[in-house]
Amino acid sequence: MKVLKIVFTSIGAIFLTVAILVFLNNKKFMKTAIQADGVVVYAGQTPTIAFTDLNNKRIEYTPNMKCNPPCYNLNEKVKVYYDKNDSNDVMISGFVSQYLLVLIFGILGFIFFSIGFGFIIFGILKKGERENLKKMGIKVETKFVEIKQNTYVRVNRKHPYYIVTEWFDEDKQAKHYFKSENIWVNPKRYIDENADIIVYLDRNNYKKYYVDISFLPKD
Repeated sequence: MKVLKIVFTSIGAIFLTVAILVFLNNKKFMKTAIQADGVVVYAGQTPTIAFTDLNNKRIEYTPNMKCNPPCYNLNEKVKVYYDKNDSNDVMISGFVSQYLLVLIFGILGFIFFSIGFGFIIFGILKKGERENLKKMGIKVETKFVEIKQNTYVRVNRKHPYYIVTEWFDEDKQAKHYFKSENIWVNPKRYIDENADIIVYLDRNNYKKYYVDISFLPKD
């Protein structure tokens, strides 16, 4: 799970960085670019736009994009921007040419980063909750019952495991069952079925608890 946090957060950060760099590069280009009136001379899935630069040189520009159906009609007038020092460095005026990549990388970056950062925040909150239960809660010794798989969660085609324990409350003459957090390695070989497993309970609500599985190796 720790690897997933790093992977999602890193991918998100990279995509967001690319989005920002593309946006800044486009903004810088537009500040010095020269505007020209172009015309669509080929209106296929990959269009070709012709325009005349300041030196009366005819330039034909084919963008690195495909549109299906075609984005432009034949002989359609299109505004373009080109580098005054390199007439072949061209950008078509419009949202698709100027901001589509920014939007794609920005959305993907936000999604990946949010997931990874969410995992991190969730882990911090859960750790704080565990520490609070250890300090303020009731420590009880529970009996091992079984190991099960959480079929509601799957990562890389794998379901995590969890440990089930039980404890008999002699004061209230009631039996309670507890489930550990998800474990991504089968813990069977690390468990002595006759040994007690510590559980920390909220004094006011036994439904809030923490099964101490610190004896297991880190996944």
